[in-house]
Amino acid sequence: MVRKRGRGTFVADPVTNRRGVKYSFTTEVSSMGKTPSSTLVDFRMMELDEALSDKMELRVGTPVYCFTRIRNVDGESLILETSYYPQYIYPNLTREMVETHSFYSLLYHVGVNPCAAEDTYEAVTLQGESARLLGVAEGSCAFFHQRRTRTEDGRIYEYTRSYIRGDRVLLDVQMQKSGITFTRSIDA
Repeated sequence: MVRKRGRGTFVADPVTNRRGVKYSFTTEVSSMGKTPSSTLVDFRMMELDEALSDKMELRVGTPVYCFTRIRNVDGESLILETSYYPQYIYPNLTREMVETHSFYSLLYHVGVNPCAAEDTYEAVTLQGESARLLGVAEGSCAFFHQRRTRTEDGRIYEYTRSYIRGDRVLLDVQMQKSGITFTRSIDA
């Protein structure tokens, strides 16, 4: 539990209190004083094709969970996210679990912790279903974001592709002698 003065007590996302990558949509948005939520669009099992197996460094045919969520901030659609996770990391995952829990918290409880992540961002325009699901006009600007997340032993356990509304998100990179910091902020 975490107490925030003037805001109440919240369940702490254990991932943010561990060494390594400190990323969780729920934690990131909550730390901005905003309310995160998700709408599950699709949940299924599939076998990796050649392109996805290359991204995840797994064999073609490896069973993976694939789920697509609309990530909301203060009730407004912000990110359309499709994630792939090898079935072996959480063998009994269900649609209901994804709808009601932070997936990073579920993974933490079975010993899967993020240690490193590789992110790429590309400027794109939203078309078709992506624009419709995010509630914006076709041709609206967005960031296409890809992430591969690794465990401490270097295995990729997550590959995510997202469309992030460009009219609501600012990417801020700060470089200092001691390193680089990167933040995403949400336009109020």
